[in-house]
Amino acid sequence: MPSRYLLNKDAQSLVMKDYEETVRGEGPNPVVREILDGIEIGVVLLNREGKIIFANKASEEILEHKRDLLVGKRLLSLFPQGAKEIGVRKGDGKIFFHKKREGAPFKLLIVPYHDAQGRERGRVANLQDMTQVYKMQEEILRIDRLAYLGEFSSTLAHEIRNPLAGIKTTAQALSEELGENDSRREYIDRIIKEIDRLNDLLRTFFSFAKPRRLDLIPCHLKDVIREVKGLLAKEAEKMKVTIKEVYDGDLPLVPLDANQMQQVFMNLFLNALEAMPVGGILTVEVGRMDSQKGWIQVKVKDTGKGIVSEHLTKIFDPFFTTKSKGLGLGLAITHKIMEGHGGTIGVESASEKGSTFILRLPVAADSGN
Repeated sequence: MPSRYLLNKDAQSLVMKDYEETVRGEGPNPVVREILDGIEIGVVLLNREGKIIFANKASEEILEHKRDLLVGKRLLSLFPQGAKEIGVRKGDGKIFFHKKREGAPFKLLIVPYHDAQGRERGRVANLQDMTQVYKMQEEILRIDRLAYLGEFSSTLAHEIRNPLAGIKTTAQALSEELGENDSRREYIDRIIKEIDRLNDLLRTFFSFAKPRRLDLIPCHLKDVIREVKGLLAKEAEKMKVTIKEVYDGDLPLVPLDANQMQQVFMNLFLNALEAMPVGGILTVEVGRMDSQKGWIQVKVKDTGKGIVSEHLTKIFDPFFTTKSKGLGLGLAITHKIMEGHGGTIGVESASEKGSTFILRLPVAADSGN
């Protein structure tokens, strides 16, 4: 375990000296207490019977008990379902794994403390909330998976595209040899049409595997959104969907590749339309972020069927789809484009309650932020 999460031997000696002073009735060292309260990991001191004699501030949050109520309790008794022991480290330290009530995982390391004569005087317990560690591990795995899929998609697309070109050329040559009224032309036209469809799918593969270089120019995000709205106006009218726009005043310029950002909103708008087959409202809200200066936020909301909770963590994964048609690359490409712009995209949704996609982008450097 990285040293920043644990107390080294010098720190443990300082802590246990304070512990010994407490046991002798000399009172705790306030400097040591202040140091322990200032670190991010939980530190709990135990006597030889395994009872808590001190807990720092961070341990309150991890153990979900006020420290005044922790004193005198046996540490492992605080885990009614039991803490799973997952290993032993040098120095007879034991490592346990447990979860808080809301499911957040944490790791517990209990190390014995011995005096100069080798007698055990007590134990020091370090508690580390593993939530962020696990999130980082998941993100690394996701990036590795995307890199592999990108290379695989590119290779596969190249291998398929060349034979398709040969098949299409041959089909077109056959078509030219047949008379205008030859019924067999229908079959050849169907072959050519399906080849064109496959080529469209391959272009989707390529845009995911090897996105083109971004050409970032300061733009008004409103212009990009309205361009996409215009392209989908007839489709929205046909599906009885009203598209509403809400913009803060005096919005800053945002460095964008307008074509790729159009693809982002095209994907999100089309998904929203599909989620509202009997009509509804698609709302786009654009404004500055109060919590983060220098950023602009866009919310794309629909009143559709929503996304079930188990799918929320997967929808940006390549090839994940719940639709009968499509490759499941639309949102993966959207996510990749947003990352290329230095931005982020997330989603909030619940089944039958609609979805809200939240996009955040850095504004141009000379926009007064």
